[in-house]
Amino acid sequence: MSRRQRTPEVKYLDDGSGVFRVPFDARWVTGIKALVPAYAREWDPDARIWQVDDPYVEVIVALTRCIFGSVDGDGSGGAHAAPHAAPADPFITLHLLPSAPPELIDSAYRCLARLHHLDVGGTHEQMLQLTAAHSALKARAT
Repeated sequence: MSRRQRTPEVKYLDDGSGVFRVPFDARWVTGIKALVPAYAREWDPDARIWQVDDPYVEVIVALTRCIFGSVDGDGSGGAHAAPHAAPADPFITLHLLPSAPPELIDSAYRCLARLHHLDVGGTHEQMLQLTAAHSALKARAT
C-alpha cells in the first residue's frame, strides 16, 4: 500500500537552486509557470520533481507555503528560512525587473498586497516584506 505525499519538500542544492517535490495542485503548477521563466525551471516526470534555479527558489518556497501552508526542508536553511542570510532583493520580492518604471512598481505592490493581505489568508511577514520592498524601490526612484 503506497502512501500519498501530503507535505511539500524542498532540497537546497549547492549551486543555489532548489528541488521541489509537491503533491499535485493545479494552482501551484500555474504559479511556478507564471513566476519562473522556462529556462529557470525543469520538470522531471520520472522522479516527479521540479528543479528551480536561483534566485527563483525563495519565490517558489513562498508560493508553496501560501498554497500548502508549510514546506519541509532538508536542513539547508530550514523549512522556513532561505539558505542565504542576505535580505531579499526588492525586485525579486515584487517580481519585477530592475528596469521596471515607478508605475509598475506601484501596480506590482498593490497586486501582491491583495494576494498576501492578512484578510485573505496572507501573513504579517509577507506584508512586511512587500512593504519593505516597495518602500526601498520608491526611495530609489526619488
